[in-house]
Amino acid sequence: MAYQFNKNWSAGLSAFGSFTSMQVRSVENLNAEVTKNAVPYVATVNQYNAMSLNQVTQVFKIGAAGHFKHWQLGLAVTLPGIKIWGEGKLDKSFEAYNLNKNPVDTNIPAQKYPEFIISDLQRGLQSHYKIPLSATAGLKLIYPKFALSASFEYFLGYKNRTILQGQDRTAIRPTAFYGNDTIHGFMQIQTSANHVLNIGLGAEVKVQPKWTLLLGFRTDFSNRTDYLPNNSVVNAPSAGSPTWHYLYFSSGFTYRLAYHNLTLGIDYGVAVSANKQQIYNFTEPQQDNFLLGALHQNMRASVHKPNLILTYIYFLKTKGKRTVTMSILDELKKAQIKKEKPTRKKKK
Repeated sequence: MAYQFNKNWSAGLSAFGSFTSMQVRSVENLNAEVTKNAVPYVATVNQYNAMSLNQVTQVFKIGAAGHFKHWQLGLAVTLPGIKIWGEGKLDKSFEAYNLNKNPVDTNIPAQKYPEFIISDLQRGLQSHYKIPLSATAGLKLIYPKFALSASFEYFLGYKNRTILQGQDRTAIRPTAFYGNDTIHGFMQIQTSANHVLNIGLGAEVKVQPKWTLLLGFRTDFSNRTDYLPNNSVVNAPSAGSPTWHYLYFSSGFTYRLAYHNLTLGIDYGVAVSANKQQIYNFTEPQQDNFLLGALHQNMRASVHKPNLILTYIYFLKTKGKRTVTMSILDELKKAQIKKEKPTRKKKK
């Protein structure tokens, strides 16, 4: 719905549905050759963490716009989504074999004995995925030969939100050693989101009456939200999803005729890692760290995202005017003939 207050100002409300489908999974299979009393053996730790989620969310957006001779202003607020329906699945397994035959740390409950298995699979869990509140504003300066645009969007963060919560029924096996006590929070995903501010800059330069050069820059910073399950409740390190900050540079041109608008451009994105901490350390296994080494701040990675953009727009005829529908090829021919046709001088 929208309402125009006067020739300069208008406001509106949008309501739409959002469907989110998410699947994340990590697999870790670690082993190390160990010797005790001159007898070699192999210690093994296996982890499997998987989550899937599907959710339908109702989203509302409130906006306002101002139009003036040489500038335009846009404001919008996207409210947090309201869950309509959602469910997910958690599948986790944590296994260790021959881990503590040569004990160095017996204070960790999961390493009290050399072998154990923790596993569970739960379906049909209620999901609580959240779309954070965001506010955005944009300004465009318009002149005959060029136009400049600038915008920003701010996303509100949140802390310690439970996305999926299963039943606390998981126990460490063999239960004859560890007892039947369940592990609280083993089948749970809890995450947080950082505050994020993104900006965008754009320019349109009219090179010729029908040709316009386009230039742009925008950011896409990550809120570092991680939906990958982990085993922190048993003090075991698990992999985390890597996060990236993206910078996008774009350029292209628009060719416009009376009834057709063709845009061709390229959008190039380069990623900057949000942190340099390793995801795994396999080269320095530690028994009290479940065969993983201490993580260092030396990760290096390179991510590039080139995208080709092609847009075609056909303008419908104006109400009250009689126009003949022309293809873009016919209109190009007509423009070329008109350009080549010699002009005649009028006799006095």
